[in-house]
Amino acid sequence: MKRILLIFATVLCVCKGADEEALEEYYQLDESKPLRYALHDLIDDHDLVTYDNAKAPLQELDADPNTTGNVIYIYSLLSVDGTASWWKEHLWPNSYGLDDQNPAHSDLHNLRPSDSGVNRSRSNKVYDWSDSADSSFKNPAHANAPLATSDSDSWQPPESVRGDVARAAFYMATRYIGDELGEPDLVLTDDLGLVSRYANYFGKLSTLLQWHEADPPDDQERLRNDLIHEKYQGNRNPYIDRPEYAELVFNDHADPDNDGLTTFEEVFIHKTDPKKSDSNGDGLSDGQLVSHGIPPTLNLDSLLGSVVEDTHFRAGGILVERVGDQYQLKLTIEKSDDLKTWTTYQEQTILIDAEVGKQFLRVKVE
Repeated sequence: MKRILLIFATVLCVCKGADEEALEEYYQLDESKPLRYALHDLIDDHDLVTYDNAKAPLQELDADPNTTGNVIYIYSLLSVDGTASWWKEHLWPNSYGLDDQNPAHSDLHNLRPSDSGVNRSRSNKVYDWSDSADSSFKNPAHANAPLATSDSDSWQPPESVRGDVARAAFYMATRYIGDELGEPDLVLTDDLGLVSRYANYFGKLSTLLQWHEADPPDDQERLRNDLIHEKYQGNRNPYIDRPEYAELVFNDHADPDNDGLTTFEEVFIHKTDPKKSDSNGDGLSDGQLVSHGIPPTLNLDSLLGSVVEDTHFRAGGILVERVGDQYQLKLTIEKSDDLKTWTTYQEQTILIDAEVGKQFLRVKVE
């Protein structure tokens, strides 16, 4: 296994939310870490419920409060017999990094009951506003999902569950950061060109943030979160308990400088002011190397297998190319005075023998 390990320093902003008794104790964050990683530490290593055994928990988690024994389908909003045959829908599609591997494949925060036909119609489309001008636009997306729409590459759920699917995606991108063997590093992005079955990207991030704000958590969603924590997995979805965390973790993922990289994917920002104050009030200490939640580990084997060995892609601002028996990494370091206008500071090309075992790159600033 060949890996490139990027280790950075960063800062953290923590804000408070609701339900202060029990949740204040749960959300004791390590303030020395970026918020995404501090939250990850809280919700990591949950109790495993296998995919084959997930139906019974879902019968309780997604029960119709008005009809005993029924469950509610996520996109159809239909109430059906919980013991009937229905599909377990992955909100973050299985093909984008989960790959049938537990615990991500069976995580109850990411599973919902679904009509089989609707499930097939959604397939692995990203979440986004449907484009009515798209030749594949459908309204409704499926006969059994009359309030959902779709186009050639995206799926727009009913308004009442848009926030639910957004928060599930935020959870997945926080719970799974690639820090343990067999667990993916899931990344939300606005660049839908990065989304493929050979990578761990999903989106559309900016749309999910809009849906999260427009459709805040309701009592049913909070109850579901409580049940997963108390009865099944022992972990919570922070973005249900603390909706404001979504802005802090993910809203920097826009592309304000229009350079093709979101701020989430920018490699790093190095402030040259030696003072340790925050002179421009951006939440980043001066004189400190920081990152906006980029993957700590890039697994080249999973991203650059033989099927795509001639394909270029960027991960955290690094361009990686398979060249014969070597991996060629082109690293561009950019600088900015205002976090808006960026200029090239330095470019590096690194060759790593693909036949050697583990190899690591560590970037440090003293």
